[in-house]
Amino acid sequence: MSPPATSCRGHASRWVRLALSALCFALGALHLGAMAAYAQTKGYCTVTDVEVVQLSNAVRITLKADGALRVEVDEVSAWEQSEEGGWQMKKFDVIEFRLPNARSNLGSFVDISAYPISYLKLAIPLESQEGIGLECGLVLYRPAVYGRVRADNYRSGGRWLRGDVQVDIEKADNGRELYLTVTSGKHVDLTELEKKPKPKHLERRLSVKKGASGRLSVHALNADLREALKQISEQSGVALVVDNAVTSNLSCHLTDMELDPLLQRLARACGLVVARQQDTYYASDGVPTSVASYWLSSTETIPLHYLTATEALPLLPDYILRYVHSNKAGNALVATGPPELLQKLRADIAKVDKRGMGIRVRSVLVEFHNGTDAERTLKALVATGNTEASLDSADADVRFAVLRDRLSAVQAEMKWRRRGSKTTMYVNPTVRVRSGETAEVFFGQKLYFKFTREGWRGPEVIIESTDIGVRLRATPWGAKRDYIMVPLTLEASSLVSVGAGGLPTVATRRAYATLALKSGQTVIVGGLRVRQSGRSRQRTALAMMLGPLGRSTQRNVIERKALILLQVDAVS
Repeated sequence: MSPPATSCRGHASRWVRLALSALCFALGALHLGAMAAYAQTKGYCTVTDVEVVQLSNAVRITLKADGALRVEVDEVSAWEQSEEGGWQMKKFDVIEFRLPNARSNLGSFVDISAYPISYLKLAIPLESQEGIGLECGLVLYRPAVYGRVRADNYRSGGRWLRGDVQVDIEKADNGRELYLTVTSGKHVDLTELEKKPKPKHLERRLSVKKGASGRLSVHALNADLREALKQISEQSGVALVVDNAVTSNLSCHLTDMELDPLLQRLARACGLVVARQQDTYYASDGVPTSVASYWLSSTETIPLHYLTATEALPLLPDYILRYVHSNKAGNALVATGPPELLQKLRADIAKVDKRGMGIRVRSVLVEFHNGTDAERTLKALVATGNTEASLDSADADVRFAVLRDRLSAVQAEMKWRRRGSKTTMYVNPTVRVRSGETAEVFFGQKLYFKFTREGWRGPEVIIESTDIGVRLRATPWGAKRDYIMVPLTLEASSLVSVGAGGLPTVATRRAYATLALKSGQTVIVGGLRVRQSGRSRQRTALAMMLGPLGRSTQRNVIERKALILLQVDAVS
């Protein structure tokens, strides 16, 4: 009986081994499945390429991916209040957007260097899971506004231009491409770019010889620069390390030169940086695109005295912009490159960073208590010209006229004519600005109003103020005294009425104009109407008998017509 029992135990142990193997296989499969499931918890695509195309008045950047991109743009506060009191588009130095389902195959920095774009940065946020997600920023040389945005979470703007520099963000219909179109006021003639001759097969010659005195002679025509430097190293017997970024051609005719002047001459001609450490020379491309070229380059701060960093950058050629960045906090330019380039850049900046022409703005407000005096005075002032003028502001027209006399002569005539008439003349202090700066003049008064409103604790007494009068903003600019351009903003605020609760009703009218004046000319601005609130007391015979109880006080609105005299002078 013992053999069958032994056979049974062997059979059972075989089934146990099979069960354990199946269990291990199932656990392994479950573990592999769990790993696969973990690796695929979040799908992503990869940004594989960036394409830059120059348009006539814009630069278009195309981000390409191997899958469907998701593009998100935070809802930005695109509008802000201007100094003139109106609203204008808010400008940004960096236009930001997100690619939450993408990774970058291009690194974190993509050099664009096409005005007005400096570079594109791609960063992985700290809260990113599995390294998926990119926070992108388009860094600009000049501040820009958001234009047409077509993202997955935000849509705004149309086809029209919204600022001097505008960035449109649009995802393609296939979802694999993202278009960034940066429009600026700079025009590029594309026909001239197309006319550039295509490279043809060039004749190549290279000769490097060492004379009896140890001096070198180099004769090259369209020769490979790396090969020329290699032969110079062999002929001179010194170690010369050349960076891989050096790939240009060389054409030169240099005879009987020492090694150091020869290398410096080649570096200046080919845009290289050559440095010497002990007995070894190092040559690298002047553009710091690698650690080697950055190590050999120099960095210098060029301070600006009259221009701002934003104003100075557009004055430089486009191919120089990759060397230069702005330091707005210090109002300076920071440049990195070969010493010869920095020296030339410093000299060019000194030529354009000049003090602008000083401009003096003087203004006088003349207020008339009746329309007859206003019409008579205006006709007398413009009698020598053929300029139409009117002080009737019922149709909201504002008229401008240029007088041949200086402001002092016009003022004297106004004082003479003011005798016997109800006319008030307000002379404002002279404002002196630099070309391009804004001068602001205000004629009027600040009125305070008290009213009550309901708050969460009950009635609250509020005191608010408002400016009633005429505000003039002028931004004169020019390079010579012949003509000074004067963009003008005229704002007239009138108090229409005051409600029973103390709340005022203020009417504000604005007019915009740009005048071309000679230094010393006087401009007359007519068509203004100033209305303000006043109080009057009435006392009758009965009121005199009743004493203080018989006094009645009422609020009325006083309307007066006015004109402004403005003179712009160029000063040193």
